Amino acid sequence: MKRIKLLLLMLLPLIGFSQVYVESIDGEQIIEHKAYKLSYNENCEQANWVYYVNTINQIRNDSLERGTSFRMDPDVKTKTASNRDYSKTGFDKGHLAPAADMLYDKDVVYEANYMSNISPQYPGLNRGPWLQLESRVREFSWFQDSVHVLVGPILTGDMETIGGNEVCIPSSYFKIIFYKQCDGVWNITCFIMPNQNFEESEKKPLNEYMVSLQVVEEKSGLNFKLD
Repeated sequence: MKRIKLLLLMLLPLIGFSQVYVESIDGEQIIEHKAYKLSYNENCEQANWVYYVNTINQIRNDSLERGTSFRMDPDVKTKTASNRDYSKTGFDKGHLAPAADMLYDKDVVYEANYMSNISPQYPGLNRGPWLQLESRVREFSWFQDSVHVLVGPILTGDMETIGGNEVCIPSSYFKIIFYKQCDGVWNITCFIMPNQNFEESEKKPLNEYMVSLQVVEEKSGLNFKLD
């Protein structure tokens, strides 16, 4: 019971009564896979955002292995980054739509490791707070019919790059979680996490990364529509 209360407390909404949509971006390629949809940014060789939905049936049926083989996304016309871009850089291939949420279907598992769903994350983020947030959302999905997630890198300002394809290193990442209550009201919770290696003294509770949807807009340069 304490665990359930903690999950619900962490996901208290900052904004209610709405569902989130992203306005179109110049030059983007919209790609739709079986379990997620994304807006691809060729200049930065990664997604502007990825959208996916967790359902309780999907989360319960997590019997497959996630796999470790990353591959280029054949649906991106301009081609994606490759494994070589990340080799010996010190960065993790960080999933935007988590592979651990995709273990209910072999085709979905395969698509989860497309490079269009990957972004260069410092190990301290990918294996620390980001992983904790992914796990918390997955746990929360056990108590909802469906949980919608919009996630992406902050691709603004001067960014360093890695690899021959010059994959941009984001300064931080956002995650927007929205779900419909039994009364039909949409609840929205937003997070932004810096892309860095965290020292032990820098670690903080997940709720300290919570921000408003307006802050996500300001930081990311994306424009959201509420319906």
